[in-house]
Amino acid sequence: MRNGMQTARASSWLVWCIACSLLARPALAGDGVRLKVVRNSFIVVPVTVNGLGPFPFLLDTGADTTLIDPALAKELGLQPVDRLWLATVNGERAVPRVWLRTLAIGPATAEQVEALIAEMPSGEVKTRIRGMVGLNFLARFNYLIDFRQERIQFETGEDLAGRLLGRRLPFKADSGLIVVEAQPSPSSSELWRLKLDSGAAGLVLFREPRYPGFEPDRFSGTVEVRTHSATSTNRNGRLRNLRVGDAMFDNLPTAVIPSPQARATGDGLLPASIFQSVYVNHRHRYVIFNPQTP
Repeated sequence: MRNGMQTARASSWLVWCIACSLLARPALAGDGVRLKVVRNSFIVVPVTVNGLGPFPFLLDTGADTTLIDPALAKELGLQPVDRLWLATVNGERAVPRVWLRTLAIGPATAEQVEALIAEMPSGEVKTRIRGMVGLNFLARFNYLIDFRQERIQFETGEDLAGRLLGRRLPFKADSGLIVVEAQPSPSSSELWRLKLDSGAAGLVLFREPRYPGFEPDRFSGTVEVRTHSATSTNRNGRLRNLRVGDAMFDNLPTAVIPSPQARATGDGLLPASIFQSVYVNHRHRYVIFNPQTP
């Protein structure tokens, strides 16, 4: 609580200045809501607000609340009830808060959803979106994000959990966020707590790695990071190894953003887009990275 106002967290909304090569993504069969992957990482979904729309929203597993662009809030006649602090890796700012009667992505519908009125991230995706869906909506459902098929499938009962194969990696719902453990080196006993973030374009660490597995990029040297409140330039390079569950990555593009405030919720951000697909089960608090069907 700060000056009588709560604090909400938003994703880092990374916009890399260098081209990052992503892994090939084999498809998983299944129906679902069509989504669009922008710049190989940002997820855009059709969202209905109070029965109107659909409007293009960003989907962000790294944000604990939902955001609406001021122009859309005015168009829908939304009236703020108070103001909250919106926290990002670069700071905080006070923004108006509203309550939505309904918010829906395809068949997934939630009532009485909190939303903050805030400008959307600057850059290429700005003109395409009217808001952002966060975990205060997503955590009410289980869902499968399939990047190659560009679909998100919401689960009814346990229909997805019963037919998807793969290691079930428990996550800690730290302040409502999805935090999983990752091993930075096969020979290291250290475990990082990384926040699963579909709004991140690359791996982000909130402190310099303590072992020699991070290799700074001597050619580009910096990465531009944009948030809802500020833009900053930080070191970038490649992480030699990273293991998350059964998934192994080599020479992973990485940004180092020293941030004591952000470390309160983990050691960094794990981009969802580096996986082939991601199944999130909020009911039992586990994820399956790159799940397969029988």
